[in-house]
Amino acid sequence: SVQLTASAGSSWLWSNGSSNQSITINSTGTHSVTVTDANGCSNTSSVTSVNVSPSPVVTISASPYTRLYPGLTTSLTANVSPAGSYNYAWFRDGNPVTGANAATLAGIDLDALGSYTVMVTNTTGLPCSDLSDALVIADSAISKLFILPNPNNGSFEVVYHSSGNTTYTLSIVDGKGAVVYRKAYSISSPYQRMAVDIQKQGGGLFYVVLTNSQGKRIATGKVVIQ
Repeated sequence: SVQLTASAGSSWLWSNGSSNQSITINSTGTHSVTVTDANGCSNTSSVTSVNVSPSPVVTISASPYTRLYPGLTTSLTANVSPAGSYNYAWFRDGNPVTGANAATLAGIDLDALGSYTVMVTNTTGLPCSDLSDALVIADSAISKLFILPNPNNGSFEVVYHSSGNTTYTLSIVDGKGAVVYRKAYSISSPYQRMAVDIQKQGGGLFYVVLTNSQGKRIATGKVVIQ
């Protein structure tokens, strides 16, 4: 909006019918005012053109996912009304996302879970901004063991969902049934990566066994070492 103020006088009459000394303009148009002094003398101003930029309203949409597991990514798009030219600033958990200044924020994965907002500011007319409501990108809890990549050269990562802080023990068993690798991992995030290096074992098919802190087997998988 824009505020117009007439010069001092005893009364005022604006072209929009207002009798106040100042008026607030919310839309583009032309305006004039007639000012009358205490002696009854009046003078009409020249016509003033006012270009008011409508305040933007922004919302966020996610495509294709709002919940992720290993291997999935999603994108966020700022939808602004009315259409126009805008600057964009994205935030995750209240902190600016470095380099995120476009209408779409792509490539969000498990390492970037959080609550997202975007602020848009018009680039024409008077600066007007709007901050979106938050959209949360969260993890998707599925009981599946992920081995990334697979096949691999003996250096890989194992991922399994956890709903809280815990300890997993990861064992790698070769084709003869011998345990060639065993390590306990402290888990503090939903899909925390467990790095494995068995490059010295050579190639072949190996079995991955994951047990919880009580020693119960909770997941198994196969990995091919090339």
